[in-house]
Amino acid sequence: CRPRSPRFRSNSVSPDTIFVPDRAYGAYEAVAARLAGAVPGTDLPLFIPPIGETRMLVDDVADVLLRTATGTIAARRYRVTELRQRPTPVEVWVADGRLLRLDLPGALSILRRDVIGP
Repeated sequence: CRPRSPRFRSNSVSPDTIFVPDRAYGAYEAVAARLAGAVPGTDLPLFIPPIGETRMLVDDVADVLLRTATGTIAARRYRVTELRQRPTPVEVWVADGRLLRLDLPGALSILRRDVIGP
């Protein structure tokens, strides 16, 4: 058995890069906050380990109403593309700068506990 030595790696990133590890869906809370006021064509830097820095492009923005257990919430749905090895479409639903829903089409949907379905 070979002794293991620590391995280090560093990357240079833009000062406003959003850290979004794979399968750490809570990190999209930071994405939701940064999307406030974004319009189609907005380009946001992402850092996705171990890939490094990449980009998220805003494709479409729409205002929507979501039902909750206590009423409705006015939200904004952002359709974005993460530029990974293969471009990845993602939908991020935001209200008051907070994440309400995250959709990775064909893979999974994550809803805030009080949101009722699509």
